[in-house]
Amino acid sequence: MSEEAIFTVGSNFIVMNRIPHGRIKETRPGLFKPFAFHVLMHEYIHSPGYLDEQLVRQIVYEISRAVMGDSHLATQLAQDLTRFIPDLVLVLTGNRRILR
Repeated sequence: MSEEAIFTVGSNFIVMNRIPHGRIKETRPGLFKPFAFHVLMHEYIHSPGYLDEQLVRQIVYEISRAVMGDSHLATQLAQDLTRFIPDLVLVLTGNRRILR
């Protein structure tokens, strides 16, 4: 994940960025819960020390697929997030983050 949420190694909390989540809730409300689940699981998998992003993505996909099946939105998000949210672009400009 990039800016959707942050887990700090050694901490016991996950911080979710409300901008992308709010944008998804406004524009694609049916995607909000699967997206939030996906983001939270991704960050939670980091908590026992999995820091490699590719490995974490693969673990999230495998768990989603095993628990919810191939047709569930959370599994499909884990497989290819950009397929569902291609227009969710975070543009970094100095210290400001603007969502387009």
